Amino acid sequence: MLLAAKFDFARLMPTETESAFEYWMSLSPAAPMFGVRWRMADVMFGETAAAPAPTPAPAAPAPAPKARKKADPKPVEATVSEPAPAPVETPVAAAAEAPKAEEPADVDDLTAIKGIGPKMAGALEAEGITSFRQIADWSPEDVGPLESKIGSLPGRILRDDWIGQARSLMG
Repeated sequence: MLLAAKFDFARLMPTETESAFEYWMSLSPAAPMFGVRWRMADVMFGETAAAPAPTPAPAAPAPAPKARKKADPKPVEATVSEPAPAPVETPVAAAAEAPKAEEPADVDDLTAIKGIGPKMAGALEAEGITSFRQIADWSPEDVGPLESKIGSLPGRILRDDWIGQARSLMG
């Protein structure tokens, strides 16, 4: 007997109780994994039912949450704010704002010295060193503590001769 004679094409149409998801899933052999009956099960497995069993009607939708009442906003009263008092200058606040070292009259591009890049120039500037004159005035004893402060490799300042380079760049 031909398969077409046994097959009812009406079973491919969705029923009124099916959701779109259930309809599409019922066409797939994976439908039972999703709790939906496979439409072709009776043809493939020799079941006698001509139409798929109706799927259970979807549960009634949950009641909508009650709308909350919004509190009436209180009227905003016009308030006159007084000006803030002027900050009092204290010696501690003045000392905190003071620079770490005296600012030299001239600010040089320290990256002109071999071994000083933008990051190292920033570290030197944080220590108050911004000119070739300041570097030229260093002594070898000043270099050790400064290297640890700026994060330089030990001995690099003397090895790259920053002091000599600064003196030659000063002119």
